[in-house]
Amino acid sequence: AMLTTLCILIQKAPLHLKAVAKPIQTTFIKSLHDEINDSARIQASKGLIMLLTNNLVRRVDPIINDLLSDLLLKHQNVAISCLQTLQRIFSLDKVMEKVSNEKIAETTIFLHHDLLDNISDSTFITHAAKTLGSIIPYNTEEEISQVIQSLLTSLSKTLDVKVKMYTIQALTQLLQQQIDCFTNSDLSQYTQLLKDNWSDTLINGPIALKYIIIEASAKNCQYIQHDLYLSILCQDIL
Repeated sequence: AMLTTLCILIQKAPLHLKAVAKPIQTTFIKSLHDEINDSARIQASKGLIMLLTNNLVRRVDPIINDLLSDLLLKHQNVAISCLQTLQRIFSLDKVMEKVSNEKIAETTIFLHHDLLDNISDSTFITHAAKTLGSIIPYNTEEEISQVIQSLLTSLSKTLDVKVKMYTIQALTQLLQQQIDCFTNSDLSQYTQLLKDNWSDTLINGPIALKYIIIEASAKNCQYIQHDLYLSILCQDIL
């Protein structure tokens, strides 16, 4: 009830809450880490976003820190709630203007590198990949290229099926949003890795390959015309 009331107050009279915005923020963060109460986490996430969109928070970096800091140690449901909240934050251009370039870079590295050792179930994988996809547009082309190379390297070296699933979903998110940052070589390597790991990636592999075919073909990537095995795979999944 308290969280709902705070959300209503923010909606109705945001200007009157500036003096107490910080403790309200702390309350929402604390409630977001409630392992048992799903409703509390939903309201807390909603409240944080309302604080941000109503300009009641001057510095966004600390909120991102709070959401990331315990992500690896928290209960599964809490981790997913934090990831969902981060996705909403990264979708708000006006809010992201307040986020430092350093924090964007740190968060991107965390999501495509540090998180790999703590991948859990498929729901977590999906939200983690979407979170990475939502922050990627705020990186430079050079930084995005580095992320692509890092994910391709992880996919080529790992034996962990969950890590394979995550890297494929993450790369597919990048394909959807930043296809121009993929070189023909990147796309060719990714397709080959999908082929090599097909039995381990049947859940996500066909989806990823469809994006490669559709997006890469739209960009007239020449290698598509020369990979014979690609057309064979297409017969099975398209």
